[in-house]
Amino acid sequence: MKHLSSIFILLALGAFVNAANSADEKPLAENDFVRVTLIDRAKRRMDIYTATARGEVVLPELGSIHFAGLKPSEFATWVKGAYIERGPHTADTLNVLLEYGPPSKRPVRIIGSSVKRDEAPWSEGMTVYGAALAGGGLSGFGSRKGHILRVLEDGSTRKIQFDLTHSRKDPKLDPKVQPGDVIVFEEKWFSF
Repeated sequence: MKHLSSIFILLALGAFVNAANSADEKPLAENDFVRVTLIDRAKRRMDIYTATARGEVVLPELGSIHFAGLKPSEFATWVKGAYIERGPHTADTLNVLLEYGPPSKRPVRIIGSSVKRDEAPWSEGMTVYGAALAGGGLSGFGSRKGHILRVLEDGSTRKIQFDLTHSRKDPKLDPKVQPGDVIVFEEKWFSF
């Protein structure tokens, strides 16, 4: 009996902490960093979806979802409920994890054979070379040339060319990146 009362106290304390945390939650803003991870235990599969800078995340079967104004717990609950309603998921087979934060938490995406990983956490003053190092380092096979794709506040995209070949001699050739930038390294076909 003593063991059951301890479990009850722990459950009650957990419910109190969760209620306090959800009361303190601030609604998500349109430009917040949001990443949704869907874990389907029945299929043993995990899929990760990152929101755009315009405040929407595109999820399979649900389409484009705008999250601005919702608290993180409300958004995660809504996503899970929408998947369960559509089937074949159940509350036991589907987990929805939500990472969120201010726009500065938005990682820098890296594309091309020059790097070992496809994203790096953004930090103040980060450059293309720094992002490549944070993404696991430059490989010996990739190009040092490419461009940055940056989504501007009006939704348009800006393309910024770079060439890191001579950036050690002239640091001005290594442009700074912003949260959410996509760095695209050109492919290098022959390496001698």
